[in-house]
Amino acid sequence: MTDHLFTHAQDSKKQYLTLDDVIDDPLFADVDYRLRGGVNITSEDDRLHTFLGETESVLRKFYGKLHLALEVTPEKVYYLRPQRRSNVPTTRLNQLEMVMGLTIVAMQWEKNATDFEWIPVDFLIERLKSQLSDERFAELYRRKPGIQTDHDVGRVREETLKRLSRLSRLSFIRLNRDEQTFWATNAIYRFIEPLKGLSSEDELPGRISSLIQEGFLTDSPSPREELRDTPRTESEHWSSEGLTIEGDTRDMFDAEEYDA
Repeated sequence: MTDHLFTHAQDSKKQYLTLDDVIDDPLFADVDYRLRGGVNITSEDDRLHTFLGETESVLRKFYGKLHLALEVTPEKVYYLRPQRRSNVPTTRLNQLEMVMGLTIVAMQWEKNATDFEWIPVDFLIERLKSQLSDERFAELYRRKPGIQTDHDVGRVREETLKRLSRLSRLSFIRLNRDEQTFWATNAIYRFIEPLKGLSSEDELPGRISSLIQEGFLTDSPSPREELRDTPRTESEHWSSEGLTIEGDTRDMFDAEEYDA
């Protein structure tokens, strides 16, 4: 009986030999929608992650024809990266989001890799305050340096939650707004990609300035940032002529420039 069930499971496992096989699977629409929206697909998204693992070779060729690269990190996180010939628009993170991401990476390195304890938002804020000068902290939050009022503290927390919400929409973290806590997914380690080669923390400000000058990082959110973070309807990704590439791919940086 057990052998029969095992054989049946093997026979019923879907084979993805062609692009038509992949597109015919209902999971493809969900995966394609998320990838084109800049969302990282991690192992926490079990069904989608498994689907990508089974269709990776076919989808690499498919996206390659659209000048998009299907990438997978050492932590098995899938995401799309526009290649230089791609006309797909991108939304870049600002400096505060970049610094927050790097700080969360450092916090992850300091604790056990299997510890998924939810981190209070206030703890992240205090960590940023302790690591940054008063002037730099105020600059990132666009506040005046010096003594902070209760109103200032509230605005900093509000801005932090806004930025964390954006990172959560891209699956860098999981955010519980009610409890004001979060935990990082494996996608958070993408933040260190553009910083490979730095020999000391003192070199970080210079690298961030270079990222801004080269267009891989922005000093302030795009005027259309909130619009681009709003989920799109299916019609923007599909047409009577088949797949389109009208959806924007929010890649944080161009990995071609920073390959190890």
